[in-house]
Amino acid sequence: MRCIKTREKSVAACLKSRTDYAQNLDKTEQGQLVSSYKCSPLTVDEEFMLSKRQYELVTGRRQKNDVIAYQIRQSFKPGEITAEEANKVGYELAMRFTKGKYAFLVATHTDREHIHNHIIYNSTALDCSRKFRDFLLSGLAVQRLSDLICLKHSLSAIEIKPYRERQKRVLYPPKESNRDQLCGVIDSILADKPGSYEEFLKKLEQQGYEVKRGKFTSVKGVRQKRFIRFRTLGAGYSEEELKANHSGIPHGGFVIRSGKTGWNQENSHVIEYSLKLDSNPEFTSCVIVAYARAAYRLYKEGQNGCKTVFDIAPAYLSAKDGAELRKNLL
Repeated sequence: MRCIKTREKSVAACLKSRTDYAQNLDKTEQGQLVSSYKCSPLTVDEEFMLSKRQYELVTGRRQKNDVIAYQIRQSFKPGEITAEEANKVGYELAMRFTKGKYAFLVATHTDREHIHNHIIYNSTALDCSRKFRDFLLSGLAVQRLSDLICLKHSLSAIEIKPYRERQKRVLYPPKESNRDQLCGVIDSILADKPGSYEEFLKKLEQQGYEVKRGKFTSVKGVRQKRFIRFRTLGAGYSEEELKANHSGIPHGGFVIRSGKTGWNQENSHVIEYSLKLDSNPEFTSCVIVAYARAAYRLYKEGQNGCKTVFDIAPAYLSAKDGAELRKNLL
């Protein structure tokens, strides 16, 4: 496969995008499965570009439609080879095909069921005196050389069959669209019952989505080019429905305390406090303030330690003093 420049990108940008993808840390076990010949993986794109400038100085030639680099993809049967061995096989393939006259990079990817190599070699020779001359049926030559190396390492090779005897693929795995992925992420966030619509949006951002607030809220994933509006996702995912159905989360709880009284502990008692609330943040804030007030008053009295709700007298919770409570409640 040739790597050539496009109208949208410069030569350097095209080359860097290829080498960066090949050396993706998530695909190469944090860069452990990357090897190279006569170049450094960290600066491979810059070294390739430098060799092209030197080629122009040495030969005085400059081509308009210059080939930046060449790429070979080599795949292996699942479960037949380790990633480390695959990288060595790819290195041997690149060395034998280029005859050691061109710098190259070998990156082994393990993100798919089948381990595969991305081999990128420079189109300019090491001595910068000539370019790699692609020839007719070069892909077939690479395939046969790869098969020979695989057989040498006791690996399987694809058996070439006549067209009519080839097994045709009928079923294809379903592809999940960006909208389907977004709906799945939204469902997982709503399952955790966020406390508010803003909290829901923050959790979306934590999942790697960019949120654009405005008349219509829209989000965009990491590798998406366009934003997706909630209203276009279907029933149950519009901004109005999300705010109405998931902004108010009902909550509550109950506390049970049991004990015995009497001279011989013959009387059993159970006290139960229960509370059921709709979305009520002002009530929750009042409870927090009341128990903070109680903690302060207990501290002033010299009391400390862990206490339950039953251990706190109501007088400690109220903003009124004991005299006012007895006057108003008794």
